[in-house]
Amino acid sequence: MSDLRERGKAELIRGWPLIVAGLIGTGCGISGISIYTVGVFTKPLTDAFGWSRAEIQGLLACYVIGVLIGGPIIGMIMDRRGVRGVTVISSLGFGVALVLLGLGTNNLMQFYAFGIFAGAIGAGTTSITWSRAIMSEFEAKRGFALGLALTGSGVCAAIVPIYSTWLVTEYGWRLAYIGLAILPAVIATPVAWIVLGKLGNATRQKDEPAKPMTGLTLKESVRGYAFWGIGLGLFFAGLGTSGVAPHLIPLLTDRGLTAIDAAKIATFLGIAVVAGRVVAGYLVDKFWPPGVAAVVLGVPAIAALILTGEDQSRTMVTIAAMMVGFAGGAEFDLLAFLTARYLGFKQYGLIYGCMYGLFVIATGLSPVLVGMVFDSLGTYVPALYAISGCFVASALMMLTLAKARQVA
Repeated sequence: MSDLRERGKAELIRGWPLIVAGLIGTGCGISGISIYTVGVFTKPLTDAFGWSRAEIQGLLACYVIGVLIGGPIIGMIMDRRGVRGVTVISSLGFGVALVLLGLGTNNLMQFYAFGIFAGAIGAGTTSITWSRAIMSEFEAKRGFALGLALTGSGVCAAIVPIYSTWLVTEYGWRLAYIGLAILPAVIATPVAWIVLGKLGNATRQKDEPAKPMTGLTLKESVRGYAFWGIGLGLFFAGLGTSGVAPHLIPLLTDRGLTAIDAAKIATFLGIAVVAGRVVAGYLVDKFWPPGVAAVVLGVPAIAALILTGEDQSRTMVTIAAMMVGFAGGAEFDLLAFLTARYLGFKQYGLIYGCMYGLFVIATGLSPVLVGMVFDSLGTYVPALYAISGCFVASALMMLTLAKARQVA
């Protein structure tokens, strides 16, 4: 036990630059920016073009379509050529896509086309690339390192809603997209270029052998239970968290809060995302990972029910938002960790790219469906009941992994 603890400590000491780079890369990538800014742009775009909330939230579905196209391709390239080039090109490309969203949008179809491009080119800014880098470099502290590295989207959730709200208020929505483009293009790109260029099991001692890439192929994976148990469990979780997070600011402003006050509550959601990343990563190193997942992804069912009450205090709404954020923070950790544990590293990039695609289908579909419910009924309450059920289904799917065989 002490030997394992010492190995973990040594990994963290030698691998901290990669953890920091992962935090910056994911924080400035599409995973955080897409979800946590669309609510800020909802009313300004409605005022500018007269689009409905469902139409604007449809941008997330376009991101999903793009990621479904780009994710598996990026995963394949990454398996063959490494992480660095894919991540750098993707970060630059995502910045260009955000500029196009701001300066090029004149109608809904252009808006959607730029969203698809952003998803396809920006897929390499997600945990598809950064989780592979972390998982290949860490072993004893794999879950904890992964949790720390992927806190970037949580940091994004805490900061970017306020940053983008300020940009929209001061400069308008078009220039606000330009301000967001700075994050991947100017900040994340050089960090990825420098740090990922030093990969090659940097957390190992020089005389240690490289870790063998064992596991299943994609063809073998889809024939087994683990692929679908993990995929569907995280699919339901994605429906839940993405049904709440993008609509949280409009929901709160509808109830009388100012945009800034609503953004502050959204900031607590972001703080909880960070906590979820780190705590879930720590726990899966210590305990049975599917059990950890079931608890973390089941608790937000209560949060969705809290949000149905229009007379809830600001404190209760903040607690509910943090419950959802904690689960949202854990999702990418759990997806990466469980994929590696039950499916291995032989074709990790391709398998994770497909699994991530299944997850982002949920994250793109849910905001649109929730927006359609609001547009039709003028309330979010029925959607919130459905979201609560999704979290329960996710927890139950995680528990069924007891029958799956571990390969790594």
